Amino acid sequence: MTVTVHRLRLRPAHRYPRHAHEAWSFGLVGSGSVRLRSAGTWCLVSDGLATVLHPGEAHDGVVDAGTGLVYVTASVPQEWVSRTFGSTRTPAFPGVLHAARPVGSLVAAASEPVAEERRERLVTAVTGLFADADARTTAGMRRQSEWHLGAAAKRMFDARFPAPLGVQAAADRLGVAPATLIRSFRRRYGLPPYGYVVSRRVDLARQLLDSGVPPAEAAERAGFYDQAHLNRHFVRVVGVTPGAYRRD
Repeated sequence: MTVTVHRLRLRPAHRYPRHAHEAWSFGLVGSGSVRLRSAGTWCLVSDGLATVLHPGEAHDGVVDAGTGLVYVTASVPQEWVSRTFGSTRTPAFPGVLHAARPVGSLVAAASEPVAEERRERLVTAVTGLFADADARTTAGMRRQSEWHLGAAAKRMFDARFPAPLGVQAAADRLGVAPATLIRSFRRRYGLPPYGYVVSRRVDLARQLLDSGVPPAEAAERAGFYDQAHLNRHFVRVVGVTPGAYRRD
C-alpha cells in the first residue's frame, strides 16, 4: 500500500478551487487556519484539528488572510481501506472536522523509516481511524469468537518469533480482515500485534545482553533490522540504550 504524505505551507488568503481526491484525504493543521466548504457547509479548520474527506468528495476553501496555513495531508487508497476491513463498502464519516490525534498517528506511521514497522503501524493507524466502520462491518462477530481469534493470532506470532509475520499475512491465514485481527488481539492482550512482537524482541535482546552478547549481535538475534532499530525500541521500553544497559 502507498500512503502519500505531503507537508505544505500556504500563503495567506490562498483560495482552493472546487476539486476532489480519488483517495481518502486526511489533513492535519499545524498552524494557521482555513475555511473549508464541503457538501454546501463551511467549517473553520484551525491548529489542533484534522479533516477527513471521502474519495470523490468535492470541496473548496480559503486560507486565513492573516496567518497562512501549515498542514500535513495523507492520502490512503480506497482499495487498501476495503482490504483492511474485509469489505468493499465505503465507510462514512459524519462531517469534515475530526480529532487530530488519530490522523497524527497515521502521519507518524507513514513516516516510519523501517518498512516492516511502517506497514504494521499503518494498518493499526487506519484501523483506529475507521473504528466505527469496522464495528459496522463486523457487528455479527461474537466477543467470545474474538477472544479465541486473538489467542490464535498470538500462537501464530509466537511460532514465527523472532522472525516477522505481518498482520496482513496472519489475517489471511486466519480468514479474517486485518482490522478484525488487530481489534481482537488488542482486546485480549492490551496492545496491537506488532507492539507485542516488538516487546518480545526487546525482552529477548535484554536476555542476550545479560548473557554478554554485544548489542549489534543481540539486535540481529532478536529480530531487529540493525542496532539502530534495536536502540530506538530499547530506549523507548527500557529507558537507556543497549550499550548503557550492558555496562550497568
